[in-house]
Amino acid sequence: MTVTFRRCLAPSLFLLLVFVGTPAALLARPLDARAGAQLPGLKQALADARLGRELTDEDRVAVQGAFANGNSVLVALAACVLRDGVGEEADLHNLAAKATESATGVGEAFLRFLAVRRSRGGQEALMPLLKDENPYLQVEAAKELCRLSPEEGVRALTELLSSKSAIAHAEAFRQLDRLEMAGDARPYLMPEEQYRLLLSILDEVG
Repeated sequence: MTVTFRRCLAPSLFLLLVFVGTPAALLARPLDARAGAQLPGLKQALADARLGRELTDEDRVAVQGAFANGNSVLVALAACVLRDGVGEEADLHNLAAKATESATGVGEAFLRFLAVRRSRGGQEALMPLLKDENPYLQVEAAKELCRLSPEEGVRALTELLSSKSAIAHAEAFRQLDRLEMAGDARPYLMPEEQYRLLLSILDEVG
């Protein structure tokens, strides 16, 4: 009953946010026309990476273009391509490291997470990220911890339900709800448009 009510309530809350005063910054388009045109190629590169395929030349061009563009959604997706890919791709990792110097928000979080994953530090390397000032990085670290150690990961996600960051709280709730472990936690919608788009793309690619 609680789960059904929560899932039915979410669309209504979203409409309420839109029509009763969502800040203009949160309703801004997460991609401009140029970035939108680059998205299909980047999604294909991510699909290839997740299927365990070597990146094609077209995939590499898509990743290079994402870093050159600098849009946070594209940068984060490019980081995911390298994170999930099977090849060494040293040149692309060098571009990622350079992009980290100027990246902010969700793009910065995914680039830094890529560096941690590449270091093969395991759970120990993730623990400091759970307390990082970047809320995207906090919740992505908790999600990775869920993959490596489900019990520890669920504990980390549950702690983020008390976060002062609406971003960390919302994604922690979504992940726990998927695991049917949200309990009586208050439904929380993702307030940040770029991260919401990014998460929907990652879910779509699978």
